[in-house]
Amino acid sequence: MKKMILGGMAVWLAALGVYGWLPNLVAGRGVAPIPAVAFPFGPLRAAEYNSAARRLTVAFRSGHVYVYENVSAGVFLALRLAPSPGGYFNRRIRGRFPIAVRPEAAQP
Repeated sequence: MKKMILGGMAVWLAALGVYGWLPNLVAGRGVAPIPAVAFPFGPLRAAEYNSAARRLTVAFRSGHVYVYENVSAGVFLALRLAPSPGGYFNRRIRGRFPIAVRPEAAQP
């Protein structure tokens, strides 16, 4: 069943640039690095995920950069695919994960 689901998603995942690492992620092997993503609109400028460290780095248009710890790759994938990345961030990430680097200590 898992192979059928992955096969059906292959076309749109390839278009999003995530297909290359998704099979390893689903199989539990984890791959670093997962491609970063730039957001063309909204409060988020970009996001990057380090699967080995389970760290999500989020850069905002304001220049602030936050690094969140203990974030699963699934959360990053959902952020990448969300119709409203800013809304997803506010509902599922902000305030739910420990912050490793605060904006005043980060380079914009």
